[in-house]
Amino acid sequence: MGKIFDLDSGFFKISTRIGDFMILNLLVIIFSIPLITIGPALAAGYYVGLKEVRDEEGAVVKSFWKAFKDNFRQGAIIEIILVIAAVILYFDVSWSYEYA
Repeated sequence: MGKIFDLDSGFFKISTRIGDFMILNLLVIIFSIPLITIGPALAAGYYVGLKEVRDEEGAVVKSFWKAFKDNFRQGAIIEIILVIAAVILYFDVSWSYEYA
């Protein structure tokens, strides 16, 4: 029974992985609260998630913050483009129902 709680046991590795992904999801949610930062938060979450699956990163918070800063401009620009496209589609659909 003592082998289950060893640091090298499968139970501990799985528990650590689950905890890391819970922290990562919480960070993505917190950083997405200001609507402007949804794009960079999702990009950073995706980046760190892939690194976690491949066992390439250790610290989730530090990696997320670095990826968030590195991808902020690119994520914000893509998010603005998607918001503009969504607004155009919304008005297009609402006007087509109005005149139909």
